[in-house]
Amino acid sequence: MGRSDQRAAEVSDGVSYRAECARKADAFEQFNCDGFISTGRTCTRHIGMNAQLRFGDLRINGRDAELKFDQLHHETGNYYIEVAERRSAARAWVNSGIYASSAAHWYIVGDYTHVLVFERAVLRSLAGDHRIIEIERRTSKGFLLERAEALRTMKYIQPWRGRTWNGTTRSIE
Repeated sequence: MGRSDQRAAEVSDGVSYRAECARKADAFEQFNCDGFISTGRTCTRHIGMNAQLRFGDLRINGRDAELKFDQLHHETGNYYIEVAERRSAARAWVNSGIYASSAAHWYIVGDYTHVLVFERAVLRSLAGDHRIIEIERRTSKGFLLERAEALRTMKYIQPWRGRTWNGTTRSIE
């Protein structure tokens, strides 16, 4: 394969990877919004890049939230807290996650079994105490929050599909 063919394949893979990530994010946002509604909370989704940059992904009980899917926390015992992202390894970093430009109050991280809800300001205050790492694809930077610290600093945990998680529940105020 020639250099230009290889570059075209990388671009194609990057596009299909981003499209797949967008599809998964959309499904995860809808799943969580439906879940919050089923618990008696109000929830709406911010649709479109401009709305998400301004407000975050969801609005729960009148407050905006950034929502992140963490598929590895069960294996690692850590929650990944994002601080910056970029569309490809060749692009510049932009603030995201807890440092996103949105007005979101909450930072929500988890998977289809449960999510942890944090106040973004609390996570920002913890960021300086943790080593910032870059994920393998070189498109996200963040830090790892150990499960015990996450449970101490979260606002509440929301189990999904009738599951409980370590028997811990806290309600949103």
